[in-house]
Amino acid sequence: MPVLALLMVAVFAFGVIVAMLIAAQHLEGKHLLRLAQWKIGRPVTVIAIADAFDPDRSMLWETQLPALRFVASGQWRGVSVAALHRYFERCVNDFPELFSGVGFANWIDFLRDQQLITVENDRACITDAGRCFLTYTMPAEKLRA
Repeated sequence: MPVLALLMVAVFAFGVIVAMLIAAQHLEGKHLLRLAQWKIGRPVTVIAIADAFDPDRSMLWETQLPALRFVASGQWRGVSVAALHRYFERCVNDFPELFSGVGFANWIDFLRDQQLITVENDRACITDAGRCFLTYTMPAEKLRA
């Protein structure tokens, strides 16, 4: 009799384990499908806004701050996308290792995704969040001091 009870517990445990494996496989398939349907070709963001406040990573944002200041200099009208493209080309020449493989459209998408700028009617304007970001960021030398 105890052997029969042990056998029943083992069969039940086996059934539970198989059910859990089937559920895990199903959920993993849904997750992989969702990843595959995500915007293919979209570059992976290497830096986040929080990195601007980290002394070890803030130097990556220092390449973006002058561009944001340039956009902010346009006040409420912003700057033309053509002028911003010329500015981007200068940044690429100044920091080729940081901008390698990044095109102008990718860069604009990155700044838009971070909600720092908007682009409408061939004009790039800084957002309120972008203004706040410029207000509260400091160069890395000041963060380390």
